[in-house]
Amino acid sequence: MEKVLKTTTFVLKNSKAVKIDQKAIEKLVKIWKKEKFAPLPWNFEIHFFDDTENSAQFILILDALNFCFWSKEKKKKWKVRVGKKVFQGYEALAISLKEALKKGYPLLDAKYLAQISLKDLEEIFKGEGKIPLIEKRQKILKEVGNVLQKKFEGKFSHLIKKSKKDAEKLVFLLVKNFPSFEDKRNYLGKEIYFFKRAQILVADLYLSFGGKNWGEFFNIEKLTAFADYKLPQVLHHFGILIYEKKLLEKIKKKLLIKEGSPEEVEIRAATVWAVELIKESLKREGLNFRSFEVDNVLWNLGQKIKLKYPHHFTLTTSY
Repeated sequence: MEKVLKTTTFVLKNSKAVKIDQKAIEKLVKIWKKEKFAPLPWNFEIHFFDDTENSAQFILILDALNFCFWSKEKKKKWKVRVGKKVFQGYEALAISLKEALKKGYPLLDAKYLAQISLKDLEEIFKGEGKIPLIEKRQKILKEVGNVLQKKFEGKFSHLIKKSKKDAEKLVFLLVKNFPSFEDKRNYLGKEIYFFKRAQILVADLYLSFGGKNWGEFFNIEKLTAFADYKLPQVLHHFGILIYEKKLLEKIKKKLLIKEGSPEEVEIRAATVWAVELIKESLKREGLNFRSFEVDNVLWNLGQKIKLKYPHHFTLTTSY
């Protein structure tokens, strides 16, 4: 993950629209210590899990589709109802895939994924409103199915074995073999790396399997934050990310911030480093968190508290 940290450092040094406030970090860390914030465990209610390689296959599919759950303001937000509960965003994605398996959709079969129809996908994600970018999701699932068949005998577990329990290597193998997982940007003529979905996939394997079996990695602490929509929104809420006036106005008005624009890259790079700095500050207070655990706490906080401003709006399959 040195590529992520090194290239995002370059962005932070040259950033014009986004800055990090260290004093705000210290303030949050005091609250963190007082309130005893802790990462939430894996949610088995919304995820399929049978403690076999099938569960790893499920997580690959899940995180291949783990992006962009917002739609334009006038459109109804996508929601899924299962029993008496209503799920939104990522949780709606996970529960929809789990329910689809119950209904007999062979989502864990690479051959089926390689030729999945739009009709099936629309049925799988049927709910209130429509899941955004469904055609792109179909294309990505076909890619996943084709790559699994051609390179790994249809099984994601074969790729995991190649990583030899090295979290960084698994991220690299994902990006190398599945083009849709390659998450990089160009900023002032330099390539900047984030690898959001590849990294979160490795963390999800670790969390779901409890650090054992298909989720055992000897260097899981190497993962960085998963730069998405929610984390910068939460960090800005706490005053840790400071936005230049023009950028803040765009966010407040829910104006589209173009994928790959300097503003978008700066938001994501500052998110990665804000989490690193929070982690360092927590360590000075005697609290040992890994970056993905800091990410977990912040993301879940964002689900509980009322945030001052909306998240930034970027149409992308990266997050």
